[in-house]
Amino acid sequence: MKKLRLMTIITLSLGVLILMLTIGDFLALHDINKDYVSMQALHSLDISLSEMPPAWTETKGEWDMVSLSLFARGGFLMLNTFTLWLCFKGLREEKTS
Repeated sequence: MKKLRLMTIITLSLGVLILMLTIGDFLALHDINKDYVSMQALHSLDISLSEMPPAWTETKGEWDMVSLSLFARGGFLMLNTFTLWLCFKGLREEKTS
């Protein structure tokens, strides 16, 4: 039962972290929507520039945030599934006792 309690505390704590990452994800995607300009997108629209756009238009940090958030959510869902499995296993053992 101590293992289940520890896993529940960890899952709840990470749930708060995932919520913050989701808010960061929203903010990053909002910024990408406003600032993102790629050479590939410009070429597909047949737009040529006399010089390269500034580096900040690639919004690399924002894309990194979106990627981090995606992988963190995937890991959280796996942990959440394992924790729920432990809960059901514990409930089944209580019923049989």
